[in-house]
Amino acid sequence: METRNTNKARGSVISNDQRPGAGYIDSEDLRERIGDQWLDLLCELAPELAEACDKFPEHVRCPVHRDCGGFSFHEDAEVTGGAKCRTSGFADGIKLLCDLKGWTFPETCKRVEAWLGGLRMHLEDPAAQGHEPPTAEVVRNDDPVPELNKRHFIVPIGGKTHTATETGDPETGHVSMELGSVQDLGLRYSNWLVKEEGRWVPAVQIWLRSQSRREYEGVVFSPGRAVPGYYNLWKGFSVEPVPGDCSLFWEHVRLVICRGVEAHYLYVRKWVAHMVQRPEELPEVALVIRGSQGTGKTFFADILGDLLGPHYLMLSRMEQLTGRFTGHLKDALLVYANEAVWGGDKQGEGALKSLVTDKWCTVESKGKDLYTVRNYKRLVVSSNEEWAVPMGMDDRRFFVLEASDGHKGDKPYFAALHRQMASGGLKALLHDLLNEDLSCFDARTKPQSAHGFDMQLRSSEPVVRWWYERLYEGSLAGSTDDLNITDGWEREPNKEALHNCFLDYCQTHRQRTIDKSVFGKRLHKLLPGCFVGEGRAAFGTRPRCHRLPSLQECREAFQRYAKSGPEIWD
Repeated sequence: METRNTNKARGSVISNDQRPGAGYIDSEDLRERIGDQWLDLLCELAPELAEACDKFPEHVRCPVHRDCGGFSFHEDAEVTGGAKCRTSGFADGIKLLCDLKGWTFPETCKRVEAWLGGLRMHLEDPAAQGHEPPTAEVVRNDDPVPELNKRHFIVPIGGKTHTATETGDPETGHVSMELGSVQDLGLRYSNWLVKEEGRWVPAVQIWLRSQSRREYEGVVFSPGRAVPGYYNLWKGFSVEPVPGDCSLFWEHVRLVICRGVEAHYLYVRKWVAHMVQRPEELPEVALVIRGSQGTGKTFFADILGDLLGPHYLMLSRMEQLTGRFTGHLKDALLVYANEAVWGGDKQGEGALKSLVTDKWCTVESKGKDLYTVRNYKRLVVSSNEEWAVPMGMDDRRFFVLEASDGHKGDKPYFAALHRQMASGGLKALLHDLLNEDLSCFDARTKPQSAHGFDMQLRSSEPVVRWWYERLYEGSLAGSTDDLNITDGWEREPNKEALHNCFLDYCQTHRQRTIDKSVFGKRLHKLLPGCFVGEGRAAFGTRPRCHRLPSLQECREAFQRYAKSGPEIWD
């Protein structure tokens, strides 16, 4: 007598002679448990399908018939495993594996079951059919749920449900969370079997079915604040605050990082305290520290990182901040871009600026689903290159400092710093920061800095750079030979001639040009007091001209535009 179970969606038929004996596995149950993991399963059980899985849903060389092209997965292959080629159709993944590998239906079901549970069963061994333990080494009769709950949990992200694992760094002790799959977890504990109702069952399956398994509604990064029902990536500070002496650190900040400028020192000190006292508030200003290697820029960032433990991240390349995959940034409160070089990367400019000011950030790891968390990241960039970050003239995101070379390579100086911080200085620093008065502090209001104007200029559009050059030299003539522009500061230059002077600059420096009307509007923006009027007669005509303020007035207007002081003319 044959029992038929027909599934129209999958086109599968199960008969009694296909059932795998005492170790019977329900193929419909298998399909439900696989869910949308078919491509992962097929790629592992049949490496010949790796190219088709990677290029899904494109056509590739048929791995079944070994001919050229014509093979592709169905659009719903992630949930069915179905595929087709020029000569055959494969209703689902089990049918595909049978035809591709030459396995029988029961053998295919057993291998799929083994993949699901992470248990590589000895298929010919009757002991593997579920009635006898395979080996004494893989048997544990203890309840797996409390043990697995210590490190693993279930969480839905991006419309899918994942397993997640907390992993501790053996050197630092920092705990991080990584998303995975049921298959990953099953493979990890494939040697842990528990006897249940006369059968040996993988421990992971018992944990998954348990009402007591650890699970959350989602993942958040919420420093200093619990969110009921959600897994919080925030783990707290790495030390406890204790009054003590950390004076050498603060002197290093004052004299090296801030070059003795008191306003800069007070801002940096409160900026760091803001990170500790109000981690949930985004400052929207990043610190940029330029200077030679060996001056102590990294020491400053690393000490702050020692306070934050797993929430401090040091990166060495700018694309690690601005690239597509950002999983490493998910739980960072302080990101230190060490000796990073910007170099005018326009594609990543928006991503970098968003990192500084946006309230939300998307987390994407390679091969994993995207999810969104609140953005609390503080950014410190250090570089010995001139163009460290993209700064326009109206920039409000970056506070630029020039580190002093006073203790460059001074080994006794840095040894004393490290000794103090290791002897209670770190705890004292956290105490200082927690007790810093922030009642009148606004992180978005940064003090004026003479540093960084060169980056602002390099990040600006050509007409701004050209105008600064004219103001710096005190002459509108530039390199043009136009007779209507003379040496010195011409108060009423010919509009056509002045635009030609700008075009000459663009040609020399290989910059993009703008037409005369747009050029005039840009000039008005740079000089609010400038207006178009009638100039002196020339050759019987009255050519249109720009009527400009004096050189000093133009420079002062540019200082206001660039939010800089008179030092930019030195």
